[in-house]
Amino acid sequence: MTSSAARSWAESQAGAFSLSPAATDLLEELYTPALPAAAANFEHELTGLSGPPRPVWGTAGRRPVTDLDLLLEGWDEDTLRRVLVWSRATMPPDARVTGSPAARPHPVCSRHWALQDHFARSALGWDGETLPALIRTLTLGWSPPDLPVGACVRVSPALSAASADAVREAAAHLGARLRSTPGGDRERERAHHRLLEILTAMGEPPASLEVLAYRDDRFFERLRAKHPDLLADPGLTGLVVHCLQPFHGHAWEAGLPLRLRAFKDLDGALREFLEAALDLPEVPVPVPVFTDAERSAHLHAKHVPPRAADHLTPHARHLLEGVAAVLPHLDRTPGWAVDLLHRLALRLGAGHGPRDSHAARGLVSVIERMGGQEALAALVDLHAEFRERVSVKYVGASLSRTAERMGLSAAETAERTVPAHGLGPDGTRTERVGDHGVTIAVTEQGAALRYTGPDGRTGPRAPKVLAGEHPGALKDVKDRAARVRKTFRAEQERLDALGDHAPGLGTWVSRYLEHPVTGPIARGLSWAVDPDGRPGTPERDGGHWLLRAEDGGVLLHTATAPPATRVRRAP
Repeated sequence: MTSSAARSWAESQAGAFSLSPAATDLLEELYTPALPAAAANFEHELTGLSGPPRPVWGTAGRRPVTDLDLLLEGWDEDTLRRVLVWSRATMPPDARVTGSPAARPHPVCSRHWALQDHFARSALGWDGETLPALIRTLTLGWSPPDLPVGACVRVSPALSAASADAVREAAAHLGARLRSTPGGDRERERAHHRLLEILTAMGEPPASLEVLAYRDDRFFERLRAKHPDLLADPGLTGLVVHCLQPFHGHAWEAGLPLRLRAFKDLDGALREFLEAALDLPEVPVPVPVFTDAERSAHLHAKHVPPRAADHLTPHARHLLEGVAAVLPHLDRTPGWAVDLLHRLALRLGAGHGPRDSHAARGLVSVIERMGGQEALAALVDLHAEFRERVSVKYVGASLSRTAERMGLSAAETAERTVPAHGLGPDGTRTERVGDHGVTIAVTEQGAALRYTGPDGRTGPRAPKVLAGEHPGALKDVKDRAARVRKTFRAEQERLDALGDHAPGLGTWVSRYLEHPVTGPIARGLSWAVDPDGRPGTPERDGGHWLLRAEDGGVLLHTATAPPATRVRRAP
């Protein structure tokens, strides 16, 4: 039971800082006889600073510099903990947007937040009385959540369990807020994630993924529409909460087996969760913006966009990357994994319109960890299709590391990393742009574009109507053609300088004769059976290939040649 002095002090603080009833009740419970004077001195010293505080408390080898340092150094830890809770509890909910005389000026609020940030990174111990009070401040005002969340993570499991009611209440409050506000809030999203992980570690995982379906998150809207039963899958719920944390390191990996055993259909759940992102619709035009009422109600800064304006929110991106990162750790990598991640990375990192290159690069790293020929082929295609310089460089490095782990020589790496650019086996690709068909075709002379109108007429130039009505799609096609031409020229130079390299029979057929870009060049060259065969020209024979000598004789037939046969460029 609290005293009348505690209630009187709490009410005076409520009047001074325009506090809510919940904040007033918290201060009443927090009260000790020494707290009012300590809080007043703290406010006085903090307000008098000329800039953000840089306290030396907890920093080895440094001496107090300011009067605030001396004040902090003179307190016992209980007083310091209570003052920090007071600092958070007295942040007015509307301090950022109202000009209320009772609210602290924003510079002073910023100093409070800077000091809280310092103690979020310091080894300040919390106890069973002050920790629940600190956690409860997450439901008040706008103070950054790092201090209470970090304290929850660092305390002992026993102390964390003793504060379970406060953690549960704070998680519910943050989740409800994120499901009601139309804009992203990464600080509170991360805080919500950490609290859910703490509750899960206590044996209280969320009953449904709906707790993570924040308002206007396009990925979750798509998941709800396409796989509604997946949201209630207890195995997936536990795994996704586990993947809310940084998905690397020993602790994360050690926790995976327990999460994976909870699945009834592991392959199906992972595949359906990831596939939902393949069908993300484009962001509406015009891009959604906040109304004045929404911005005022939710206190969003001018630079914060509504979630509906994001192709993929940071929240959804983190979940996708986390679930994808599970795949290399499975006992058996699903056969669909590389192909799905490849298509998803293309969807998020290539083409015109809004994309998410950061998420695409995260998926590239997962493909690299899977390794093998299929992963190498996927990385080759992504390296050819990505445009952003950072992403191209990132995939190039992944490609080199994958080839090195496979033990490929420089010549073998070069022949296995020629992109197909989405062309079919015949060296062509046709796309629809408006009501026109646009075909890229590779011949021995190079790559060319042909435009076919609805009346069946074809020509080498793009009709003006396409440039006016479909500029983005038309640019995509022209960019692809430019990349094909660049690859074609590089392959001409590579084959001219092939030297003594003699690919095996299977590689010669698949990587040279039948490759959509390399094929037209390779089929026009002379080849010989290694080491000293006569030169001949490749010819198709049904589903096989043969080498035809100048006198008409057959030098090699792939249907009967030993698999160990090697073929080299004829001089």
